[in-house]
Formats: sequence, structure tokens, C-alpha cells
Amino acid sequence: MNPNIEIMKKLLSLTFAILIAAFFTVVKGQDLSEILDQHFSVVGQEKLMKIKTLTIYGNIVQMGTEFSFVQKVKKPDKFRMEADIQGQKMIQAFNGDDGWYIAPWIGPDPQDLTGDQLKQAKEQTNIEGDLYNWEEKGHQAEYMGTEDMEGTEVYKIKLTKKEGDEIFYYIDSEAYIILKESRKMTMQGSEVEIESFPGNYEMIDGIAFPMSVKTNIMGNETQVLFDSLKFDLELDDSIFIRPGKEETEVKEDSK
Repeated sequence: MNPNIEIMKKLLSLTFAILIAAFFTVVKGQDLSEILDQHFSVVGQEKLMKIKTLTIYGNIVQMGTEFSFVQKVKKPDKFRMEADIQGQKMIQAFNGDDGWYIAPWIGPDPQDLTGDQLKQAKEQTNIEGDLYNWEEKGHQAEYMGTEDMEGTEVYKIKLTKKEGDEIFYYIDSEAYIILKESRKMTMQGSEVEIESFPGNYEMIDGIAFPMSVKTNIMGNETQVLFDSLKFDLELDDSIFIRPGKEETEVKEDSK
């Protein structure tokens, strides 16, 4: 098999994992509630909830390669990411029902997103994050006390999603922003631990966003740099539909 194809397949899996890392029974319930309330107030969660679409422009540096990407999310369940990798455009998308991707090194036809890649694509549509309204979503959250993170006291919160995935959040005890996330994910059939470190927070229209995220996956460090974020740009539903299915979708919508 062409070694370049294997490299690109790895890039595909890593890109999903990185973007996810870069964007999500109660013990001491009152403490947990207070911490999250403060966190949501600081990051502008109320304004974030009013956003209908989110468009992100940035660059990813991984495996000695740097490439630009544009990520588009439309509530409630649509996602599209375009990346320029070595002069070739890769597209990944989910339209609420169908997940697909185009990788020029494989061929011009859209391929199915399945298994963990499909699951990760669905998670990209979650603008509000997993911590917000965790009870209504069927998750469990646990306050696990404080830890020292390179001289900064952080609150450690464990979120167990209803699907069984576990995510650990480390929230600055003074600034109430997330300084670290740790989670386990399945990539290419193997379980891996992913640590992400959001940084360089900026207030954009009253919402706090990390403009850089450093990610560590199996000892491989990746840097995601966000150039700009745009709220509520008009995103036509057609950009999330698998090429070749537009006519079918239009006919079904007209019934």
C-alpha cells in the first residue's frame, strides 16, 4: 500500500481527535454547581447558547506538517471541516444523519464516516459543550477536589457521558476558565488518552474562546491556532450534504 495513503489516514483520524480536543451521581453537588455557574458566567455561556452558526479559521501543526482549516458548525446537528493538506483539500462533514469525507489521495468520491470517526463528527456539532446542562443530557458529573497544575490551583471535574466516555476538566480556581481536558478515545481500533491545553483566551462578542490549543496524543504534540471565529454567518444546508445526494435531498424536502 502507498505509504502516503497510510500517513493521510492517520492525519484524518488525528484531525478529528484534535478538533474535538480543541473545542468539551454528584459528589459535593453544591460545590460542583457553584463552580460550573461561575465558569459559565465567565465564558459567556448565555451568549454562546444564542449562536446559530460558528465558523472557525485556523491552522494545525502536527507530525511535522502544518495545514490550514475552516470548520463550520450549524445548530443543531451539522458540521463541515475543510483542510488544505499538502496542496490537497480534505473535507469531512455530517448533516445530522449522514457522515462523509473526501480525501483526494484515496479518490474523488465521498467515503462513509463510520464507527469512531462518525461519532467524533457528531460531537463536533456540540457548540455549547458537554458540561452545560449535563443532567438533562443524561451525563454524570463529579467534583473531585482541587489539584496543583504548575503552580495554579484548579478544580478537577469528572464528566461521565451517557455513552460511557469519561472526560476530566481542570478549571482555574480563580479565573474559572478551562486550562486542561483529558479524555480517552478510540483511534484506529486502539484506546488512546488525549490531553489538551486551551490557552490565549480572548473575549469575542462577550464569549471567551481559547485561541490556541496544545494537544498531546500518545506523546505526539499538536498545536492548533485559531486565526478568527465568526458567529452566525449564513451557512446553506447544502454544504453539509454528501455530493451526489443534493437532488435526492431536494426532492424529499419538496414532498
